[in-house]
Amino acid sequence: MDADPTAVRDRLVTAARAAGFEVSAADADLTGMRRAIVARWLFGRHVAEHRFRLAFDAASRSMTFSEAVYERSVGLRPPSWSLGAWRQRGTDYREDRIERGPWGVGILDFGALRDVLRQVAEQSGWNFRYAPTEVPATS
Repeated sequence: MDADPTAVRDRLVTAARAAGFEVSAADADLTGMRRAIVARWLFGRHVAEHRFRLAFDAASRSMTFSEAVYERSVGLRPPSWSLGAWRQRGTDYREDRIERGPWGVGILDFGALRDVLRQVAEQSGWNFRYAPTEVPATS
């Protein structure tokens, strides 16, 4: 497939937006955020934001991906339940979580976007590197 940096970047943006992320481009980076869990109730709130950063190096046709989840809670938790599973192999960490309560449902699928973007990069002939220790900014 075409390895043109602009075309690859456009395909990555399209894939991230299809996964529900708000994506912005700055210099040689793509950044994105998705509010995976948003719970608001009379006595507080709980928010989980899934963020990512994808840094490009056009000279070596490679990209470096990092992601993190930022959770914030204020006040008392409402009556709710959470069902989750996580797995780790080396530095590859994945988490699936569903939170349900009177405020609605929130779903966190940590690791799924990484797989989608890796597939787009490899189909385009680019190298994809996962950097679990490089945490995206909270802005």
